[in-house]
Amino acid sequence: MRNALVLVPLISSRRFLEPAAWFQSAIVLAAFSLLASCIYLFNDVADREHDRVHPRKRLRPIADGRIGAGPALALAVVLALAAFLLAWQLHSLAVLAVFAAYGACNLVYSCGAKQMVITDIFLVASGFFLRVLAGAYAIAVKVSPWLFVVTVFLSLAISLVKRRAEVAALSEDAARHRAVLGEYSIVLLDQLISISTAAGVFSYALYTFHSPHSDSLMLTLPFFIYACFRYLYLAYQKGMGESPEDILLHDRPLQVNLILYAAAVLAILVWLG
Repeated sequence: MRNALVLVPLISSRRFLEPAAWFQSAIVLAAFSLLASCIYLFNDVADREHDRVHPRKRLRPIADGRIGAGPALALAVVLALAAFLLAWQLHSLAVLAVFAAYGACNLVYSCGAKQMVITDIFLVASGFFLRVLAGAYAIAVKVSPWLFVVTVFLSLAISLVKRRAEVAALSEDAARHRAVLGEYSIVLLDQLISISTAAGVFSYALYTFHSPHSDSLMLTLPFFIYACFRYLYLAYQKGMGESPEDILLHDRPLQVNLILYAAAVLAILVWLG
């Protein structure tokens, strides 16, 4: 679901009325989905011993032994090759560079950086930013710098919320599951989440105020703030912070808000832009 971020430049640049732009975005979306699947397989193989002590991750096919490490890595290589071959169809070296950067960040993460406090959060969050960047390069548009700033802060907030949920769920076993989790406390994570979320909301406000298409985009700010607040409510009060995908797939109020938000953005860009 997070791969849909590659479509953000398509919408924000008002290129969504062009079939060619949709085609290019669809290619990079499919390619990024293949590459992300490759990374997930690689990470699951690397983390399989630690995942076996996690209450939820121990049920993953590689952690519980249903899929061996060899076949999983072989499939990961096939997916990576397919991703780069598909991305090559865009004839954009910039897109290929973003794909390489995404793979490199995840390789660094899996090979030791995931045990480095704070650095691990930035590497996880980088995936969100690189998806938006790939989407922009795919259709050759210049995206507002503020949109990238929004992406950075919100991706940090989501990553921190996820880390907080892991620390809270594992409690004393947190450090045994992953040593770096022992370096985080709930108090520290709460402070970092507050900073990242507030900065994300403020950056989005600046993005709408300085939109090159229409300053009426500021009317979407209430939807954006509600989404942030609702997400934090579900993470803190309902214990759903460990899986952002579950929040988006199962919370009806958030889904309705996102639909209204998307409709408002499209209406403003089409009729007021």
